[in-house]
Amino acid sequence: MQHCVNIIVTAGLSDKKLRSKLLGLTHCKQIKKIYLIRRTPLTNSDNKNIVNLNPPNSIVNSFLLYEIWRLYKMSTTLFAHSIHMLYAIQLIPHSFHTYICSIVFNKPIVLSVIGDDVHIHLKNSFIRPVLKKVIRKASFITALGPRSTKQITSTGFAKNRIIKILNYI
Repeated sequence: MQHCVNIIVTAGLSDKKLRSKLLGLTHCKQIKKIYLIRRTPLTNSDNKNIVNLNPPNSIVNSFLLYEIWRLYKMSTTLFAHSIHMLYAIQLIPHSFHTYICSIVFNKPIVLSVIGDDVHIHLKNSFIRPVLKKVIRKASFITALGPRSTKQITSTGFAKNRIIKILNYI
């Protein structure tokens, strides 16, 4: 009997890019449900494992209200379902919510570093100390290449916990 897990994924991205990032997860037989928390539902996804959790239209365009809603929705989903892992695609701002929830609910997190996110924000002296804590809390980090890997390891994160993935888009 295989162990099935439920995960929360928080991400932005276009639907096409997000479907690409979720492709492996949606085909993994060990994953029972993916609770996708984002501004808009993932369209053209006939995968029954994905549960779209989206805010009311009245707060979609308000940055502050949306971020408060997202943290609330992650917390209530953790309470209501047997969630085993949190997965943030892109560091800013998605990793902050996963970091807070991972501490409060004692759940492992996986971070996906994409684009120039890690290169831009880790150079910022104001945000670097906070991001270092977030990065070090991760069980694993997915990265696209050696440049991202170098930036991540500069925070003290172990290289053997970085998984290099291919970009299909």
